[in-house]
Amino acid sequence: MPTEDEVRELTRRLYAGDFKAGLKLGDHYIDVKNYQAAIKTFNEVVKLKPDSDYALQRLGWLYCNKKDFAKAKMYLEKAIALDNTNAMFILAGMYFRGEILDKHRVRNIKEALKLYKQAADKGHVEAMFTLGKIYETGNGVAKDLKEALKWYEKADKHGHSRAKDKIDNILKCLEESSAKGNADATFTLGEIYETGNGVAEDLEVALKWYIAADKQGHPRAKSKINDVKRKIEQRKKAKAAAYKKLVEDVRAAYAKPSPERQSPKVKLLAPVVDGENICHEINFYTYWQGFGYAQKVPKIKYLLVSKEWGRLDTHQYLVALIQKMNAGESVNYCDASKPVDKNMIKLFEILGYDIMQRHDDLFFTNFSLGYRNGEDSGDVTKGMMMADAYFFRRLCDILEPKNILCLGQRTFECVYETLTGKSASALKFFNDKYGEFIEKHEKITARCGNVDTTIYPLADCGNTVINIHRNLDLQKADWQKIAADNGR
Repeated sequence: MPTEDEVRELTRRLYAGDFKAGLKLGDHYIDVKNYQAAIKTFNEVVKLKPDSDYALQRLGWLYCNKKDFAKAKMYLEKAIALDNTNAMFILAGMYFRGEILDKHRVRNIKEALKLYKQAADKGHVEAMFTLGKIYETGNGVAKDLKEALKWYEKADKHGHSRAKDKIDNILKCLEESSAKGNADATFTLGEIYETGNGVAEDLEVALKWYIAADKQGHPRAKSKINDVKRKIEQRKKAKAAAYKKLVEDVRAAYAKPSPERQSPKVKLLAPVVDGENICHEINFYTYWQGFGYAQKVPKIKYLLVSKEWGRLDTHQYLVALIQKMNAGESVNYCDASKPVDKNMIKLFEILGYDIMQRHDDLFFTNFSLGYRNGEDSGDVTKGMMMADAYFFRRLCDILEPKNILCLGQRTFECVYETLTGKSASALKFFNDKYGEFIEKHEKITARCGNVDTTIYPLADCGNTVINIHRNLDLQKADWQKIAADNGR
């Protein structure tokens, strides 16, 4: 709140030709509810700067507040011509409330919706939320919960504090109606999950609701069941083809040594044994969980990402298992004698998985898709890892995982920056100790294909990390938070 001296100074500057001082002064008068002084001030600003959309919008609001709707409309339309979204929102409200009537002397819902949508399409969050309310309640329009969810979802993604509760409430009400035998509610749930309005698009869940609607006698459910089954099959075929092409492209990229995948002590190379690249998946780690993805194309709940695989000559047992799996033998990739595998087994038990067995909804990979030639550990730089960022991005868009579990700080950094295009160092707490970041970080998401994926920073579970940096009990607590987030 400016002092009296500061108000006098702003006034002096305004009348000396400083329109920015006038903007501050006008807002001050609005804050203290001296609306007449605010009108006078913003009019002075417009004299100095006729294209000040902010001053025009403020004048529109002030005259609306005085119920001088003709003047309000005049100023708001001038601000809208200058692309002011707040003016669009205010004028839309005037039309919606009937403060400006159409030629039939009734409220102009058509013009209100046009302006609300114009503002929303330009990023006005409250306009998005208001459209959600209009379609949810059917106020002035036909009630349309799918359309309401669409706008609430947009508002939620733009940070509106109440939008997520609105989405959850609509879904809850529909599910309760469905449970009571309301076929229309059941069918609507199918449409919501098919189109991804307010929820992540999920054709399998949509199919479940359409089948239930068919049992309840909905006349359109059968055709929807057939449509969705066809979509699911087409999508699986496309994903399988995309995954196979990705594997081919990775093999081609590693066919020759690459300078970007080398440091003075380490080279990342293809897994060649007796002159043959023996990796038929995206990565050796995928032989543990994710093997045969292209045959089933399952939904992936957890994508586990580690840094890099290691040297072939120190993992002969696993190399032999991989060769057997390539030959069609039924064996499980796992070396339970290795401390890192033992720890991984314990951690996945927290999520409800026995990873000595294969699970369709798990997929493991390393971020760096090459295999060490040189030192046993260390010396794989971020730059070497990011040489495979393009491949990792493609993998995530194919898998569309619900969650990504990143083992180690460098892995998390590469995953986050690849999927968001932002620097991990800008994240709150990231520049503290990594263990503190794991404990304190806010929810981290990225778009993978059509899915909003949650990314979890975790510690590596090798013995060095367990013994020095983050012990197994602390890591178990980290994984328990993930389990809780996922309803376990």
